Amino acid sequence: MRLSFLFAVLLVVAGCKTGDSGSSLSQSQVEVKQHELAKLPFSAIGKVDVYTNTSNISTNYCSGSVIGSRYVLTSGHCFYTPEEGRYGTRATFTTSKGTTYRVENIYISPDFISDDGNSRWDWAVLTLSQKIESKTGKLWLVERGEFEEGYATVAGYPAAKGTGMWKSGCKMETRSWEESVTFLGCQSGEGVSGGPLFRKEGEEFSIFSVNSRHGIGPRFGKKNMGTLLKHIASQAQKK
Repeated sequence: MRLSFLFAVLLVVAGCKTGDSGSSLSQSQVEVKQHELAKLPFSAIGKVDVYTNTSNISTNYCSGSVIGSRYVLTSGHCFYTPEEGRYGTRATFTTSKGTTYRVENIYISPDFISDDGNSRWDWAVLTLSQKIESKTGKLWLVERGEFEEGYATVAGYPAAKGTGMWKSGCKMETRSWEESVTFLGCQSGEGVSGGPLFRKEGEEFSIFSVNSRHGIGPRFGKKNMGTLLKHIASQAQKK
């Protein structure tokens, strides 16, 4: 089910340097051109910089997608810093156009465990300090029930490629022994964790998963989706 808020708010709802989302870059990976960054889907994809209380320098970074008026979807493991043995406590989100926004709230899936490689719940939602959807557009989140195998695009900011956004085509598939994650037929490289796996459906771009690690990502079934939407609803009520 493609989701939008039917509340008073429109669902203002795709790796990390320290999170391994692939040891090498896919040969199909190509840089997103400057003119592509100004329009969907790439205008809604940005870079998430993570900080701890003890440092004003970004300890690591990931990619993320605007999924609503001031909400960004990324990976949970992006906020765990092994050197400090804890989660990052602050973050910023920089759009493909270079505008940076402060993250007001970091919500990591309560089922995610940082050090066990568990990608089934490896997602996080960031609440920005201000609304940006009118400037960036958004990607739509698709529940597992609508998932269809086939090819999609994964995009983000690989560390090995410098500062630009890159994209690659991935084959999506499900394996009978692990239906709660999506397997990606590409290696997108460090820095792309949290970036969207998406494809165009009609006039919209839909996210099927976020890049986790080792070529897999969580599938948004009832549990993941329900938890995510409840959190966004609670955030919307605070404004």
